[in-house]
Amino acid sequence: MRKFVVICIVIFLCFTLSAGTVLAQSITFNVGQPNSSLFYGSFMGFGAEWDPFLFNTNNLNRGVTEADWTLNTQRLKDLNVGIIRLMMQLNWATSDPNLMNWNYNSQQMKSVFKYLDFACQNNITVILTDWGWSVRNSLYANPTDPRFGQGIAMYLDEFINKRGYSCIKYLIVGNEPDNEIELQYGMDAYETMYRNVDAALKAKGIRNLVKLTGPDMGGQWSFMGDAVSRLKDILDTYDFHRYASTSETSNFGLPGTWESLWSHLDMWRGDVNYRDSNASGKQLLLTEMGNDGGTTNSHPLIDTFEYALHMADYGTTLLITRINTGIAWTMHDVYYFDGGQFMEWGMWRYKNNNWSIRPWGQSFGLLIKHAPRGSIQAPINGTPTQTPALSQYHAAAVKRPDGKWSIFLVNRTTSSVTMTVNLPTAPQSNFDRYVFDRNTSAAFPNQLVLPPVGTVSNASQLILTVSGESFMVLAEQITTPSPCPSATHDVNGDCRVNGADVVVLITNWLRGNCTQMNCDLTGDGKINVFDFGTIAADLIN
Repeated sequence: MRKFVVICIVIFLCFTLSAGTVLAQSITFNVGQPNSSLFYGSFMGFGAEWDPFLFNTNNLNRGVTEADWTLNTQRLKDLNVGIIRLMMQLNWATSDPNLMNWNYNSQQMKSVFKYLDFACQNNITVILTDWGWSVRNSLYANPTDPRFGQGIAMYLDEFINKRGYSCIKYLIVGNEPDNEIELQYGMDAYETMYRNVDAALKAKGIRNLVKLTGPDMGGQWSFMGDAVSRLKDILDTYDFHRYASTSETSNFGLPGTWESLWSHLDMWRGDVNYRDSNASGKQLLLTEMGNDGGTTNSHPLIDTFEYALHMADYGTTLLITRINTGIAWTMHDVYYFDGGQFMEWGMWRYKNNNWSIRPWGQSFGLLIKHAPRGSIQAPINGTPTQTPALSQYHAAAVKRPDGKWSIFLVNRTTSSVTMTVNLPTAPQSNFDRYVFDRNTSAAFPNQLVLPPVGTVSNASQLILTVSGESFMVLAEQITTPSPCPSATHDVNGDCRVNGADVVVLITNWLRGNCTQMNCDLTGDGKINVFDFGTIAADLIN
């Protein structure tokens, strides 16, 4: 009897362990209805910092040509980039603190206009950021000087009204002021600076042309809250930066959900809602995103698969927060200003490395391409507003502007997992399947926009095997309606020739052709007995 009990216990333990192993290798994601109200508006797309230096004197002297410009801008077109953040400095356009003399013909300003030309011609939303160094380094001794705000309003008027750069939709004043302007001059001076800008835009009659955005917090949480409380009456949009640790995105080794990336992002929607009674009508933008541990000019992991998977996971998590865009740092490597400052954070490398593509350009490129501007985010397993449990498996879903689904799945473990995705309604078309893993960059070294590796049949429940350390994207295919194969004399477009077509002809008797219909079947310029004869022949046959 004792031997029998022992055997039963062993069998039970084996079954339990086996079942636990199976459970550990499967996860379900329930996708809710896409909801712009829940997410405070539509998603503005993923983008990157694209600062206007490629055609300044420094880079031209290093051999940059129009061919390099064409290569770089074609990549933005290929990705269908819909939003960028662009640096500006008042002292690029004037060295006169009294703002009487302006120079828009310097090579730096020509480079600015080249970027803005491209952005506006390609319908790219621009978040223009005056870095604020005209206060810290050159024109003015203090940010409270009203001429600083007046100067910004003057060049913005030049940009939008005189040069037609209407793609400039947002204005930020002071990059990471908690690390620069506010840190040096204090919070009162920072507030006065912003109010001066607001007043100058109003005086110039252009306040309605841009959304005044801030506070561009670089990491000091107390500054973010204080700035929102002080400036809520003039700020149209809120923004902040977050360089997240690998443990934040992956959730490995965290003590609790409060340390997860989701919590560190979505918390700011709750905070601005608490401080600003009108916050429900204001967007919340993440205007710099990346991996922590880097310096101003570079990151030790920028060339690695680990950085690429981090950025894929970061973007996927962002899509289930109440944030309206994610701007990566940066678009591509380039020399900043006119010295030796080389910015080495890009999705692709500089000219001396043949503009070669980094792994994270491919993974983040999938987010840019398949969660475009105008998409509507969908909740996942009740998130938001429910805080997601810590997990190494992450998912997001959006309805794109074309009405099709894009689904994003991340597996941070080293083992394959079965992911079940339950959609609220069955998709209309099959999905193209894209995969980024450790083999992708070697397989497609020169392709920024990755090709699909297969298809997934359309169904409201999708059961997928996601390999370890990988990023999978499902993009519902766009279908083009096929023309009617044989109903060549179909008048009303229902792919049939019947009495309904005759009624349309009678209604339009002796007129010219019908609007949006093909009534003149004989091409003689009017609806008459010959068109009826054509229909009759089809009906008889």
